[in-house]
Amino acid sequence: MEIEVYNLAIPDIPREKTIVDFTADKFQIFGSDNLFPQQLAEITRTSTAHRAILKYKQIFTIGEGFNFDENNKPLEEFINHANEAETLRNVYKKIIQDWLIFGNYFVEFVTDKKNSFFNVFHKDVTKIRLNKDGDGVIIHPDWRQYQSRKSLAKEIPLYPEFEKGKDDSNLHSILHVKNYEPEYSFYGLPDWVAAMDAAGIVSKTNKWNLSRLDNSFQPSGIMELTGDADNEEIKKGKKEIQRQFTGEGKNSKLIVVTKEQGAEGIKYTPLTQTQTGDWIELHKMATDELVMAHNWFRSLSGIGEAGQLGNTQQIRNEYEIAKATIIADIRESTLEPLLNVLSAKIKIDFSTLEIINLSPVNVIDLLDTNLFITKGEGRQILGYPVDENNPIMQEFIKKEGSANIKIV
Repeated sequence: MEIEVYNLAIPDIPREKTIVDFTADKFQIFGSDNLFPQQLAEITRTSTAHRAILKYKQIFTIGEGFNFDENNKPLEEFINHANEAETLRNVYKKIIQDWLIFGNYFVEFVTDKKNSFFNVFHKDVTKIRLNKDGDGVIIHPDWRQYQSRKSLAKEIPLYPEFEKGKDDSNLHSILHVKNYEPEYSFYGLPDWVAAMDAAGIVSKTNKWNLSRLDNSFQPSGIMELTGDADNEEIKKGKKEIQRQFTGEGKNSKLIVVTKEQGAEGIKYTPLTQTQTGDWIELHKMATDELVMAHNWFRSLSGIGEAGQLGNTQQIRNEYEIAKATIIADIRESTLEPLLNVLSAKIKIDFSTLEIINLSPVNVIDLLDTNLFITKGEGRQILGYPVDENNPIMQEFIKKEGSANIKIV
C-alpha cells in the first residue's frame, strides 16, 4: 500500500545579487524564485517546535506592555493610538514576529504636509520587495502572480523620503530594518536560518507518523479458507480489507482469504510485525538543533527534557539569562530604530518608555510560608481545635532568621 509522505519544500539560503550585477527586474528578488519569505512563513506554520520557540520569544520580548511617565500625556496618547485601529504595543508585537521569522521588518509612516498627525502601520514582509536601486519598496498582494498582475503593485520610498500616496493625498514612507548578515546588502536573514532543514524535519516526522497511522497495514496473521471467489469478489475483498485494517484502532487484526475448492485446507500464517520509521531520534535531534539555532532555552519553549518542565528554578534562571542577553538584543535591534524615527518626526519625549518584564514563574515557591502563618492558623488549616487563650497560638510556626528562603 502506498504511503503518502508530506512534502514540505525547504528552500536554499538565498544569494543576493550585488549592486554591480545586472538585473532586468524592477525589484531585488528574495530567494531563487523571489518567494523566500513565503517559504519561511510556510515552515513556521507547519513545524511545531519551531513555532513554539518563535512564539515564546515573541511573548517574552514584548513583555507585559509599555511603562512610561504617567505625566507624559502626549506619549500616552500615541501609545494608545499608533494608528486609527491599533496601539503601539499591537504594532510592535507584529514587528517582533516578523523580525524573528524573517530577519526583516517593515513599518509604514503616514502623515500630511503639515505633519498634523503621524501614524505607524506594520507591513507584512511577505508582500514587500525592495526596488532595484534599494531606495524604495514595491508592495504587491501576491508575489506569485506579480508578472500577470503588475497593476496591483504600489511603490513607497524608504525613510527618510516621503511621497504622496497612490490612493490618497497623505505622505507615505517605509522604514526597513534588517538583521545584519555579511554579503547581504538588501535583505536580512533570521537567526534560525541555519536550522531550516531541522524545522522541516520536525514537520515531516510529525506528518510521517500521522500518515503511517492512517495508512499502515499491519495484520497479526492471515487465515486461508477453501471456497469460490470470482474477480469481482476479489476486488470487493481488497476494498473491504483496506476499510477494516487501515486507520486508527484497526491494526493487528486477522485477515481471512477464501481459496478455490480442491485446494489445501485451512492454513494460518502468523505475521511478525517490525516497527520502523518512528524517527524519534531524528525528531529529537532536529528539535535540539532548532533550540540551538534560535539561541534559546528548552525550558522557555515548553519542550524541556522529561522531568524538567516543572523545575521553576531552572525556568527562572534561564529567563533571567535570556532577558539580559537575547531579549535585550532583540529589543535593541527592533525598538530603537523605530523610536529614533518617532523622536525625530513628532514632538514627544520617548526617553521614559520601557518594556515591563515579568518572569514566567513567580517567587512564591521560594517563600517559606511558615514565616507568616501562626501556629493557631496552621492548626485551623489542618482542622485541629485552637485554644484562643493560649499565647503560643499567636506565635509564627517558624521564627525569622531560621531559613527565610527555600532554594529549590
